[in-house]
Amino acid sequence: MTIRYATVLLICLSVIGCSSMHPMSGTPASAAEELKAGELIVIQELSGTETEMIFTQVSNGAIHGTLTDGSSAQTIALADIDQIEARRTDGVRSALFVVATAIAVSAFLDALEAAGAAAGLSPGTF
Repeated sequence: MTIRYATVLLICLSVIGCSSMHPMSGTPASAAEELKAGELIVIQELSGTETEMIFTQVSNGAIHGTLTDGSSAQTIALADIDQIEARRTDGVRSALFVVATAIAVSAFLDALEAAGAAAGLSPGTF
């Protein structure tokens, strides 16, 4: 039983925080106000350039951040931005995935335990 609970717990912890990129609505200035320091963002500029960075702040009419590889600080004027996407967690989808994974792992471990018992192994020795 201990292995089952530890496995389910590890899987649940590994999927908490399922997230995906979501386009921000409104103008670039209003979208920038919703960003939180440390968020992963992708900025599509009017020129077509796409920049992925970790957001730090908005000041002086620009978004500031660090490139995702940590190589350099980046500043992009709000006037040059076409669209901003931010990585956001989908709580409902994450919860459903956690529950489905926990059920699947529990069923697998039940089958494994049953197979071990059929082979004459005592519970918890697999």
